[in-house]
Amino acid sequence: MRIGYIVPEHGTLSEDEATFAEQNGLYWLEFVYDEFGEKQVAQKEELRAALKKHNLSISAIGVWRREYLCPEKGQDHVNQLKTAIDYAADMECPIVVTGGSGLEGQPIDEAQGQFIEIFKPIVKEAGEKDVKIALYLGHGNSVLDVPKGTDNLLDALPEIGIKFDPANPTFRGGDWTEFVHKYGDRIFHFHIKDQILIGKELIELPPAGMGDIHWGKLMAMLYQHNYQGVMSIEPHGKLWGHKGALRRQCILMSRNHVQQFLISSL
Repeated sequence: MRIGYIVPEHGTLSEDEATFAEQNGLYWLEFVYDEFGEKQVAQKEELRAALKKHNLSISAIGVWRREYLCPEKGQDHVNQLKTAIDYAADMECPIVVTGGSGLEGQPIDEAQGQFIEIFKPIVKEAGEKDVKIALYLGHGNSVLDVPKGTDNLLDALPEIGIKFDPANPTFRGGDWTEFVHKYGDRIFHFHIKDQILIGKELIELPPAGMGDIHWGKLMAMLYQHNYQGVMSIEPHGKLWGHKGALRRQCILMSRNHVQQFLISSL
């Protein structure tokens, strides 16, 4: 396992940010996008040069807030995802993270059936380019519904995986243990983010080790499932997030806390 983080830029990398990553041993960077197309592709060579200069790599590309089932937006979102897969392959990025929401009021079984038909050829094409697709979960009306329906989707798309984040408060009220125990083999990418809950109310998303997540237990379970991917720190919230005053402190404090559980030879 290796530790990296999500950068605040979308497809670009400033000299200051690249220097920070290299100097702190955070060599695996994740980039996330709400849209993906010609603009991102046009910036590719500039980004490649910045990565090479500072010995950095892309751990994952996230294409978020997608509506693949929507009659108006679906085909455009599919095209954007395919562009992102080609981009990832060219940039030697192993993972593309995305999601997909059903239509408002649509039964989960129906939504999953449509999603599976759309994604079967996409997953096959990505695999031929050595790119894996990981779905995020716990964000609204997702087709990767927890706990209902997860087995159906993962069984129908055996090459697809999960981007897992233990601090998503909408996911089982913050209880991640049963999910990791059952589906740990399908976790392709991992986000480091802690949380503080009072009852069911989320009040803060602090650095790892300052919230409710039991990181030692979580890491032990990931070792059980032989997870060997990147653990990507996700600065979040007004104070610790990408626009917060303590963003870099969040990254470094999270790295320091999780690093104690890493076995260097694995």
